[in-house]
Amino acid sequence: MILRKLLIPIASLSLPVISSATTLVLDTSINGVDPGSPYISATLTQIATNTVRVSMNNNYSSSDFVSTWLFNVDRSVSFAQVSGVAAQSATYLQDGYTGGNSVKAGYFDVQFSFATSNSGGGRLSAGTSSVYDLTGTGLTVSSFLIGSSPVGAIRAGGSQTSGWLSAADIQGIPAGAGTTSGSIGTKTFANPVPEPTTMTAFAIAGLVGLRRRKKQ
Repeated sequence: MILRKLLIPIASLSLPVISSATTLVLDTSINGVDPGSPYISATLTQIATNTVRVSMNNNYSSSDFVSTWLFNVDRSVSFAQVSGVAAQSATYLQDGYTGGNSVKAGYFDVQFSFATSNSGGGRLSAGTSSVYDLTGTGLTVSSFLIGSSPVGAIRAGGSQTSGWLSAADIQGIPAGAGTTSGSIGTKTFANPVPEPTTMTAFAIAGLVGLRRRKKQ
């Protein structure tokens, strides 16, 4: 009887369904030329308590490369490169990054800057990836699923937009005999997977239901 009294309140908790793995496909044009499909994508994976792995993938097969990649996060983080292309810089500053005059998607909290030159490495070119582990107290995948903040130009009726989960500046987009650039981003995410804590809550609820049926 005591066990039942303890289990029922736990089962009745309304816990948010957050994800341990989520993919962001940056497939919406923001500014400049739309590079078109297959676009670029980032997979966010909870690999440990307080640590999320960010895998940035350039899915193009031509000359397109990423110069700046922006994300949002709701707490301070540190960075550790895991594999792939090393960014020239990977930094956190709350509402500290806009991607310069190229992206025009509001303020972001995390910025990865990659080389724009072909020499010396560090360029996130077509077919390459860059993988980093971000660590912060209480950090989960859902910590990244917040929109960019508006900048003064938006409040004043300017051309910038906000609410983007992630955005990037793409350079080297084929255009006739030369190349051009443009920014893309996303306001949606895909492939949510319940975290173990959420699934545990569901399991407890199921046990409570089974116990009730047995007692009837």
